Amino acid sequence: MDAKGNHINVYERDLNSELIFEIPLAITTSRNSNIFITDDIKCRVVVLGVDGDVQNTHTGRSIVGSGQCPFKPAGIITTPEDNIIVANSLNDALHVLDNCGNFLTCVITKELGILYPYALATTATGQYQFLYIACWTPDDSCEKAKLYKLKFSGC
Repeated sequence: MDAKGNHINVYERDLNSELIFEIPLAITTSRNSNIFITDDIKCRVVVLGVDGDVQNTHTGRSIVGSGQCPFKPAGIITTPEDNIIVANSLNDALHVLDNCGNFLTCVITKELGILYPYALATTATGQYQFLYIACWTPDDSCEKAKLYKLKFSGC
């Protein structure tokens, strides 16, 4: 919106008049002005360009050897190096994309003792960068939701 409350842009349909997303859950932008949106229903990350056209989509990658395939993107953030980190809450993983939405790598958070990553945030303190990961717990679990703080670099 502008200062008078008018919509500047509305992103709803692609060039084929298809809905771009059904339930947008989280959003971030990159330095090249791409907009990244996680879609809770379509289970994907949609990348919109400056003009609002769909530039790319990320539907996840099977984690080799794990037998896990579902991709359920939740939180999404942009790192200081302009990469995108997506929390995959069903597979206990973080997907790292470049600023155009291309897959770079996957970090298995379960190997770090972090289950059900959901919301993400970053901050920098001096020379250190920190990634915060908020995790949910299943209904049948006696565990409580947790927040983790990790120091990271080069992402």
